[in-house]
Amino acid sequence: EQGQRLIRFLDYISRESRGREVLFVLDGSASATGSLQTNERLSRERSQAPEPIIDQYLVNVPHKYYKVYGLGDILSPKGATLTVDQRYQNVRLVAVYQTDQVPVLPTAPRS
Repeated sequence: EQGQRLIRFLDYISRESRGREVLFVLDGSASATGSLQTNERLSRERSQAPEPIIDQYLVNVPHKYYKVYGLGDILSPKGATLTVDQRYQNVRLVAVYQTDQVPVLPTAPRS
């Protein structure tokens, strides 16, 4: 399901880009379960996971990764149920054409 959703999004991008370079922002997040270090690693891995699919489907569309990073568990509620936790195990993908279109990006607090 999520893979097909990503492919549909990339098909849309390839049609709408009209030769413009696409800048991608990918941020991954993790649930609050687990250690801070584990959650940071998981969120970083999630943020990088779409890159090979993007590169495969946008082979003829100029693109680059403007920012790829992990948020860790900063957006996840502590002590949540497993069902709620799973909602915070994701990656957000934003595509823009100019850097001034990049949304404000949350930053993980450093311990």
